Amino acid sequence: MADWQHAGVEGVVAKDPAGRYEAGRPGWVKVKTRSTVEAIVGGVTGSLAQPGALLLGRYNERGLFRYLGMTHPVGAAGVDLGFALERYTAQQRGGAVPHPWPIPLPAAWAGQFDNPRPVVYVPVRPTVVVEVEVDVAYDEPVGRWRHRARFVRARADLSVYDVRRAAGFWELLAAAPGSVSRDCSTRTRSPTSRPCRCSSSCS
Repeated sequence: MADWQHAGVEGVVAKDPAGRYEAGRPGWVKVKTRSTVEAIVGGVTGSLAQPGALLLGRYNERGLFRYLGMTHPVGAAGVDLGFALERYTAQQRGGAVPHPWPIPLPAAWAGQFDNPRPVVYVPVRPTVVVEVEVDVAYDEPVGRWRHRARFVRARADLSVYDVRRAAGFWELLAAAPGSVSRDCSTRTRSPTSRPCRCSSSCS
């Protein structure tokens, strides 16, 4: 499966060679192509003390914090993660700067087409980097993962500067552990800094 992900294969469906499809009955198994990438936590469902799902994003080339997707509930791992999260408060730069995502999050953003209710969440300062597992189903037009990610671990060793800007799935794969570029053209802006102005590619 690892050899197929770069060809855009989302997965395979397997069955017993002698079996046949019967609607509503088990027997066919879907195996998805998955990979791990880094993202920045921009909000949580539940509370900071006991996060449910994580809302994830990345900065784009203009320094805007773009929404990428949500995780499945993080369970007990969220308790330790909650200690690193800090509630977002409107920053003052000649006026209040609200959180960059709508509150609550539109259902369509979260991929909840069967549940039209918006997602209520707690906005947090986008400073915590996490490693998540995602499949290759990526919606290029809107720049979001189609399916929920799975939380792997917090990356206290990384800052938002180490996480590549929001891009397509293949660019996200290029930012997997061990392949992060630190050149100026991929540097991103933190919530408290200005965009890099050292070359036209950074502005």
